[in-house]
Amino acid sequence: MHEKPNGKILFTGGAGYIGSHVVRCFIEKGIKPEGIIVVDDLSSGRKDLIPQGCQFYEIDVTDEPALRRVFREHEIDAIFHFAGLIQVEESMRKPFEYFKVNVFGGLNVLNLMKEYKVNKIIFSSTAGVYGVPDYLPIDENHPCRPVNVYAESKLMFEKTLEWFDRLFGVKYVALRYFNACGVRDGLGDYHEPYTHLIPKLALNLLGVESPFRLFGDDYLTPDGTCVRDFIDVRDLAEAHHLAYEYLKKFNQSNVFNLGSGKGHSVKEIIRLMEELSGQKVNFVVEKKRSGDPPQLVCSNKKAERLLAWLPKTGIKESILSHWLWFKENRAVWG
Repeated sequence: MHEKPNGKILFTGGAGYIGSHVVRCFIEKGIKPEGIIVVDDLSSGRKDLIPQGCQFYEIDVTDEPALRRVFREHEIDAIFHFAGLIQVEESMRKPFEYFKVNVFGGLNVLNLMKEYKVNKIIFSSTAGVYGVPDYLPIDENHPCRPVNVYAESKLMFEKTLEWFDRLFGVKYVALRYFNACGVRDGLGDYHEPYTHLIPKLALNLLGVESPFRLFGDDYLTPDGTCVRDFIDVRDLAEAHHLAYEYLKKFNQSNVFNLGSGKGHSVKEIIRLMEELSGQKVNFVVEKKRSGDPPQLVCSNKKAERLLAWLPKTGIKESILSHWLWFKENRAVWG
């Protein structure tokens, strides 16, 4: 694939939880901060997570004129597209906002890529595109049947990427995350509100959210609670770097699952949190939520085969890093 010798890497949403970890990983891999551009509207990201030397623009990706300025002022070689709305329940209440940001905002990025001849993009997608699984573990050939607006918006953009590849030669890698967790490299996990399991358990132990609401304990799983696949954010960051190298080497679009390949139940995560913190989680069991599959476990064999990627971080290490960050940084997230 043709590369721009002086081209920079643009990270939309690069001040967010996963984006900031990926930016830091790239710097550790030898990319100079001066070669990195971060675009973020700071709705859920933080400016202080952007490494010194990186160029930063406070821009909403739905603002095409502002985004155009970035393309006009810099020669861009590749784009990592993290910017988007990510809360499942909120997406069902605010579908317009989710389609606007996650689809229309992404279209702005793609249209400017076409105009300014940028032909590599790595997209932050979700395993939610699969919906309720027909089989486990879930591989990339599984049918995509989203059950919420958030996942539908991600799948719509994946389909748009396919067309821009076919029509204009924009090559992409779509990375379908399972449940991201952990905190690395001195970075944090800033969300408003927190909706993911491990942060919500940490908040419970710190007395912020009590009791913890466990939705359903009579699923057809070993302990009756939902089983999910958790992947450490640092392992995710490594996969993004490998996806970038894959695009440069093979000039071929592709889709990869990113997960540990192991399932952990909600009650198991609660027990591990209690073990690692030395505290008891105060929880109550409530009725099941509509659309929650009993089990979601990833097959990561394709990423292992084509990206030479395998997760290195165990679930205990991920939970502990998350817990310690919440415990030690209440002044910044509280």
